[in-house]
Amino acid sequence: MPMTDLPEPAWPTAPTPAAGGTPAVLPPPRWSPARLAYWFYTVAAAGAVIGQTWVAVTHIPWNSSLPTAARVAAVLPFALCLEMLAMALAAMADQRMRLGERAYGFRVFSTTVAAVAVGILIAGHWPHLYWSAGFGLLSAAAYLLWLLHAAARRRDALRATGKLADTAPDYGLWRRLRYPLSTARAAELARTGTHDPHGRWRPLGLHESLEAAQRAIRADKRRPAIAKAVEQVVRADQADPLMAEIAVRTIDMDRLAADLADQIDYTTWTARLAPAITALPAAQIEQRASWPKNGGSPAGSATGGDADRPDLAEDETSDSRQPPVDLMRQIPIQQEQYQTWQTVWADLSTHPDEPLDTIGARHRISRRQVERIRRAGEFGLLNWPIPPARLMASMLADGHLTGPPLTPGAQQPPPTTPDDAANGSTSRGGVPPMADNGGTPPT
Repeated sequence: MPMTDLPEPAWPTAPTPAAGGTPAVLPPPRWSPARLAYWFYTVAAAGAVIGQTWVAVTHIPWNSSLPTAARVAAVLPFALCLEMLAMALAAMADQRMRLGERAYGFRVFSTTVAAVAVGILIAGHWPHLYWSAGFGLLSAAAYLLWLLHAAARRRDALRATGKLADTAPDYGLWRRLRYPLSTARAAELARTGTHDPHGRWRPLGLHESLEAAQRAIRADKRRPAIAKAVEQVVRADQADPLMAEIAVRTIDMDRLAADLADQIDYTTWTARLAPAITALPAAQIEQRASWPKNGGSPAGSATGGDADRPDLAEDETSDSRQPPVDLMRQIPIQQEQYQTWQTVWADLSTHPDEPLDTIGARHRISRRQVERIRRAGEFGLLNWPIPPARLMASMLADGHLTGPPLTPGAQQPPPTTPDDAANGSTSRGGVPPMADNGGTPPT
């Protein structure tokens, strides 16, 4: 079938060299595969018109006195019109589709005319198989190639005007079969692209899009859980159910969850969780391995003196260092349990030479628990009226924590604020201040 030529998309232009200058047009490539399509259109159009004319001359009942040349001249315009009509309708459909329309009427009409033309060529030359297949294939192939060529040029034109997304990288068949969801998400993010620090848009590359897809998938799983927890907190803070519903519907839970995720102090969490995966010093491991498994005192401890105390690492016993993180994590947060620890520490301070097993039996706790309480007391972590974790959280919230939060071996009353001074209180959370009893906590 003959083709209706449409202009190829304009070649990209280089940036303007200076204000008022003319942009330099990049030269087109010396050879393009589209040139082969043009030659094929010409040959196929000529063959299809010859086939249509042959069928008309053969099957129309002409007067025997009419010469053959007159017959050909009579049917040639109609044969050419039949072949051109399908291509004209396809070109009009392509033009409307470039404007964003679907053009179903033009497309259906064009396909119908092309099917009739191919059917006439096949049926008109039957039963001669070669002529039927040859002319029919030429007409159908020319029409299909035109549709593919026009669709490719239409996509280029739409992409140049920003009406079509850019192409995604080639992720490979194996990756698409093995990771279909993440690969599809990566292709979507690659076409969406990003903006550089100068504000210029650019598509994402292969590895950039894959990494962005992994982060997006993790965020899609994490943010709903955070948003649900935030919703519960918001509802709990509102006594009125109607006000709670208004707050939940008004607050952007996804944005709030994203802001919370951005404010996480990963350094603090790493320091808190590090003891769980950090090996103990070799000397401490050997000493703990030598202890009896029945909870008795270490070897050589008959009276529960200095030998009764396990050797601590140098960084845990030095007064110039902060308390170990694992010890801070073991101190109770509940007020009643913390007061129990203070009671045991007062007993240890009053009877320093008494065996730990005896003190543990007196308070109905294990020897290991007594050792933890003694370590906490030696670092001065039981001299506070409220648990250190709650106290530090309150100090951080009020902005009073400017130096090291805890100093080992010294009584450290909580800071005094102007409001507390006006109310005659020097403690946090309504807890009365500790009496000056030489650092011994109340029992």
